[in-house]
Amino acid sequence: MSDHLGMGLHPYRMEIRAALVTESPLHLGDGGVASKKLKKSDQDEDPLLSTLLRGGDGLPFIPGSSLKGLLRGLMAGREQTDALFGVPKLDKKNHGRMSHVIIWGGSCVPEPVTAAPYAAQLGSTSFAAARTAINPETGTADAHKLFFQEMLAPGTKIPLDMLLIADDGQTLDQQWQALLPLLARLAHGAQLGKGKSDGQGRVRLLPGTLTVSRHALQGDGTMSMTPVTVPDLSQVTPPAHAGRTWNLTLTCPGPFAVLDSSRKRDRKAGQEADKDNPALAGQSLDGNLPHIPGTSLMGALRAQARWLRALEGEPGDGTPAGDADAVRALFGTTGHRGRLWLEQLTVTAGTKWDVTSVKLDRFSGAPIDGALFTTRTYTGVAATATLRLMPDVDDETTSLAKELLAAVQDEGLMLGHGTNKGFGWFDVAVQEDING
Repeated sequence: MSDHLGMGLHPYRMEIRAALVTESPLHLGDGGVASKKLKKSDQDEDPLLSTLLRGGDGLPFIPGSSLKGLLRGLMAGREQTDALFGVPKLDKKNHGRMSHVIIWGGSCVPEPVTAAPYAAQLGSTSFAAARTAINPETGTADAHKLFFQEMLAPGTKIPLDMLLIADDGQTLDQQWQALLPLLARLAHGAQLGKGKSDGQGRVRLLPGTLTVSRHALQGDGTMSMTPVTVPDLSQVTPPAHAGRTWNLTLTCPGPFAVLDSSRKRDRKAGQEADKDNPALAGQSLDGNLPHIPGTSLMGALRAQARWLRALEGEPGDGTPAGDADAVRALFGTTGHRGRLWLEQLTVTAGTKWDVTSVKLDRFSGAPIDGALFTTRTYTGVAATATLRLMPDVDDETTSLAKELLAAVQDEGLMLGHGTNKGFGWFDVAVQEDING
């Protein structure tokens, strides 16, 4: 990045280099849709895939504007934010103000994936996650509105190259001190890209990668360079999180699986079950632990919230069951992001277990002779999650969130495939984090 130091007329610069690592699947799209990458067979209709933004080298690319937006969103106060990141020019009367932070985009180093859905079709540097649109009338998955997003796997490395610019050394030092709490917040984790409220795009500053150097224009026209000692970010107070936070611990004795839709299901009646190549398999990103998509957890919570609100309604009053403003405020609708965010979801345990079952006739409900199939599930599943309620919500929405978390702790959650036959029944322990 030293080539950039000649830009502009600002004689004082601070060069900051680090790397971020993804902790949950990340989608930052290019606005394009591919229709041939997820082809399963000649008989199936090709699924549509929202593709990742890629650079000229073919690698996934994260724009500097996205990284700058990530940092700006972590700032606590408007005045300090404008001083560091500038003010956009909105009209002729507002001339705006230049940002003192310059951030360059860069190509990612993808974490290889082999077990994730459609990873083989996408070259094992990304995978495809299936999502469904939510019907605003019912709050449930909308019919025939399944779509796919190309995702980067957890473990992907993202370069973070920044430059602070100032006209004098004192201002430069003040800017560095204002930026330090943001880097401390990144060391704890933040969210980038699409689907942030569903737990996607969580990134963290990779330990040991932060380097800083100070540059100043000399009388002979050259730039001096002095290394800057980087403080221990764990000792720097990050910007305070706003809103209420709950930490969830989820446990399921099993079996559990969120099915991998990329697997071919062409087993015919009379064929023996193949335990080495099961007909159905739960999603996994690393081939070992199960994958729980954030959308699955948030979808289950949304359904529970609608149920709680429906219990309060009067039957026959003409109002759709559970169709409350508070539910839409918590979980959002098309064009409006919900105010209850899943900030983190980490699976910590799970053991593969292949279950052999008999296929049932959908009309009679009786077993089909010789139609055995195997499902790869997981037992002893454990996960942790963090939910955050944003502060800009009314009392009704806050009350519903508290009621929802209490109900989840009492009744648990059902996630994934086969919940009607006992799969995916989770016990949930909830603890509110008063420190946020």
